[in-house]
Amino acid sequence: MRTKSVMAQAPLLLLLSLFLCGFLAPGQKPALTLKDAKQETTADLYKIDMGENVNKIFLYVNERYGYSALIPLGMAEAVVVIPDNGDGLILASKDGSARFRASGGLAEFVEGGLNGVFATALKNIGPALIEASFYSAESELNQGDKAFCVLTWRQGDTFYKRKFVIKDGNMFECELSYPVAQEEKYKNAANAAVVNSGFVD
Repeated sequence: MRTKSVMAQAPLLLLLSLFLCGFLAPGQKPALTLKDAKQETTADLYKIDMGENVNKIFLYVNERYGYSALIPLGMAEAVVVIPDNGDGLILASKDGSARFRASGGLAEFVEGGLNGVFATALKNIGPALIEASFYSAESELNQGDKAFCVLTWRQGDTFYKRKFVIKDGNMFECELSYPVAQEEKYKNAANAAVVNSGFVD
């Protein structure tokens, strides 16, 4: 298990700030509109370019809570649920083996705040944890999201990556999962998605 400090992540935070500032061009039209047939709800996804290694990514923007989430293309082939409360979505690959979940809400309902979420996650994940990073709001390096944590773990034949953010009274959470056997297909896009999803200043 690895736990990283704020100072160790300066380059990562710089990337986060740069990427989140310029995702969506003014008037950009959706590349894909997903529909939940059961709920009769929809979600727009936008194409973005993040370079050769991570170019298979869609952008989802949540207007209710003000966050944006990057979704690997292979995890946006099927709709699991797009709830009618507008807090997020759950998508999957065609075969369901890879998944992406994003949700938002009010930070006041997060028991224990970010510290509580992080401590609970570490306890629940246990020895399956591969890497954990925690960033506090006091860090001068943190120019985008005010406070967040990122966790990576493996359970059986599946990798999981999770990010939790609190900023200006709102919270954002995303979780990705994909088969270990498909690491080459998903790893770069999944890492970019988790690191760069969150709130925009």
